[in-house]
Amino acid sequence: MAAMKEKLIRKKKLLTGAGIVLILAVVILAVRLTVWHGDNDESGKTTAATTESASATAETDAQTSETTIKNSSSTPDPTTAPTSTTQTNPPERPDQLVVSFYKSYSTTEASNQYALWIEDSSGRVVRTIFVTSFTATGNELSGGVAGYTFREDALPTWVAKAVPRNLSEIQLDSISGATPLESGTREYRWDLRDETGNPVPDGEYTLQLEGTLYWSSGVVFSGRFTLGAGAVGDIGITTAYNSQEQQNRNMITGVQAFLIHK
Repeated sequence: MAAMKEKLIRKKKLLTGAGIVLILAVVILAVRLTVWHGDNDESGKTTAATTESASATAETDAQTSETTIKNSSSTPDPTTAPTSTTQTNPPERPDQLVVSFYKSYSTTEASNQYALWIEDSSGRVVRTIFVTSFTATGNELSGGVAGYTFREDALPTWVAKAVPRNLSEIQLDSISGATPLESGTREYRWDLRDETGNPVPDGEYTLQLEGTLYWSSGVVFSGRFTLGAGAVGDIGITTAYNSQEQQNRNMITGVQAFLIHK
């Protein structure tokens, strides 16, 4: 009886130990399954992230490629790009010579006479722009004869160069005018034509402005210029008095000359 009871106790212990072992095995298996699922989740996330990154990289590469293609298509090939046909117009020849100065009226006799003319490079007069009528044609004071014969001091330089005795009355009338009886600015324009109305050729010219100041004392203002394409702008003026006489020395002042387009 005692032996049988001892066997039952041993059998019970064995069953209890086996149950414990079985429970431990189940727990270990459950833990391993949990870890395995966790690893699979992380791997899935990593794989998804990698896939998403690869997709973004592919999209960026596609955009970069598209931008490169657009830039390449918008950049002209220098070997095939059309050349510009725009041409710069050549500079034009001026249309007019403008001369201005201040003329002070003098109440003394043998004064107030002036002439403006243009010479070519040889010194030949190509056009008289203006001369006071007393010198060119005369008046009551000169007894009806030209002033340059009545008073030899009247504009001697112009008389020697223009030779008015060889000009007709019509020619003299066309270039002469009354002596200004008031002080003020005078302006004269030359249309770049000669005495016959023809355009003068390009070349070197000189404007001359002579004034009879007081009897034999006088002044000549000169300005050399080149006439041609693009020859516009100021003309430098030089002044030459023929004596030290101070009477009416400022009869003509502020002489300026310009070549311009109309």
